[in-house]
Amino acid sequence: MTREEIMTLVKGLPTEATSRTTIELTNHITGVTDSFNVPTMSVKKKLLSMTGWTEEKLGNISIRI
Repeated sequence: MTREEIMTLVKGLPTEATSRTTIELTNHITGVTDSFNVPTMSVKKKLLSMTGWTEEKLGNISIRI
């Protein structure tokens, strides 16, 4: 994942206040994948916080919405 890819995901999220989004996170180090269906604003906040991660850390994960 790159910061640009994360920002593209953020821009594609629904804008309705009551919307929910399913996000799937995969850790490439452990091979573990988790899926969550949460309010879209929570997904947006998490993705934006991830833009502060190092490139090395971002390279170890993948995100699918």
